[in-house]
Amino acid sequence: MQETQLQIDAPASLALKYETQILPQVKVGRQEENGRMRVSITQGAMEALEKGERYLPSEQLAYPQVSFSEASVMNGSAIHHAS
Repeated sequence: MQETQLQIDAPASLALKYETQILPQVKVGRQEENGRMRVSITQGAMEALEKGERYLPSEQLAYPQVSFSEASVMNGSAIHHAS
């Protein structure tokens, strides 16, 4: 894959939290305009992933991911989206 991009558009008043993990070439941009917040997360080219190891402890990731949530619920149980 040459590039993967995730864009989040939300009210600027939202206390959005986000985190990237195991993404070596990730670039994160953030803009606020007209009461809106736009977050752009871009990962450059990556080699195809092998099948992840099974039965890993919950704190050890098998695949790259981006987690994002409204801040009041980001207390360790975030929503996870793989890229």
